[in-house]
Amino acid sequence: MKNTINIKPDNFDDFTYSKISHFQTIMKHSNAVPHKWKEANKGVIDPSLFTLKIYQYLLVYTFIYDNIPKGSKT
Repeated sequence: MKNTINIKPDNFDDFTYSKISHFQTIMKHSNAVPHKWKEANKGVIDPSLFTLKIYQYLLVYTFIYDNIPKGSKT
């Protein structure tokens, strides 16, 4: 398995457009893909089928998960 890059504030700009290499980083949270999207794609989580919305959703989810400690309050 290749090493994944953690999405941090200092490298977030690198993820503002999707690249194949980014999918390994965001796919570690593929269980967070909305249920409606999974149903529409018969449960298949295939990055080649991702819409921009799904890419953005997983990007933000991964950023928050990797950078905000559990129990943090705003």
